[in-house]
Amino acid sequence: MGHLYAGLAEFKAFLSGGDVGEDRDSTMLIVLESSSRAVDSFCHRAEGFAAELADLVPACALTWAADDDDTDLLVDDASGILVNQTLAIEDEEVLVIAVDVDSATLTVIRGQRGTTPAIHADTTALSAFRYPAQVVDTTLRVAQRRWRSRDAGVTGMYGGGDVPQTGNQDTEFAIMRAGLGRLRLAVVS
Repeated sequence: MGHLYAGLAEFKAFLSGGDVGEDRDSTMLIVLESSSRAVDSFCHRAEGFAAELADLVPACALTWAADDDDTDLLVDDASGILVNQTLAIEDEEVLVIAVDVDSATLTVIRGQRGTTPAIHADTTALSAFRYPAQVVDTTLRVAQRRWRSRDAGVTGMYGGGDVPQTGNQDTEFAIMRAGLGRLRLAVVS
């Protein structure tokens, strides 16, 4: 899995004002991740929206020094950290794959998006990426469409055999074109 442009709480609030139980969280994460990848693909950004388009906001701090091969990081507060969230520790990016709030431990994959795993001292700040609002909003809209289509058992695409495939007006492409048209990179052939 890769990074997410929106978290579970945002998605649940977007779907129904936040009144969604936890029994479908793992499936929701898959939908959010695939929607984030669809946004990357539409915008021709194989590595996602890198730091130049995202603000870094304080997330937590290390409470124990981390060697360059440590995958469990002890932090002062893990309550605001999400699975599949990309965090920056100095010049390194890590992908969070598990969060234990009780022990304030993050399990991470080090050296993401071309960064190099490094040694970090205790009290080093970890920052979360805050992506542009239109990236988050479009990801949520695509995820909402996929979630509702999944529940309804339809894809929104029609056709097959000798009939050309067509979609309804609210296709993912239309959602992404309206929300992200200006952030789409040109493809050079």
